[in-house]
Amino acid sequence: MKLVIAIPTLNSEEFLPYTLRSIRREFTGPVVICDQGSTDRTLEIADAFGCIIFKQDRNFATGFESDVRNEQLDFCICDGTATHFMQIDSDEIVTTGWLRAIEQAVTLDDPDYITAPYWQLIGDARYSEFKNPIEHRRIVYKVTTNLRWTSRGDDNYH
Repeated sequence: MKLVIAIPTLNSEEFLPYTLRSIRREFTGPVVICDQGSTDRTLEIADAFGCIIFKQDRNFATGFESDVRNEQLDFCICDGTATHFMQIDSDEIVTTGWLRAIEQAVTLDDPDYITAPYWQLIGDARYSEFKNPIEHRRIVYKVTTNLRWTSRGDDNYH
């Protein structure tokens, strides 16, 4: 399995180090920062963690979410070697053992998608606190020729 992780960012310096530290604990593969015009230390932090930086002209405020996500996907899988793709927000951390769980699911069943546990550090509405994060599930998609987002939202793909 060759996983590529995309993290959309826009002035994400506050939580990005936690996100990247949680990922790098178990994952040494490509992490792509899909930056949408940060003016803080976001890119400096990403560089320190060995991330690939993709500067997007379009962002979630100026374009349809599906177009922005498809642009990120296209950049992340452009070399043709990725077998799986995961997008995680810059204010989320993956739980310990997440990579092993994904690898086991791929080895056993080779499904089109897998859910991976993560914690949201703080949401748009600031409904969770860092010291008491809420566990959620993030989807890891198998890369296929028809993997595209078609409308607003993470789960609207075909």
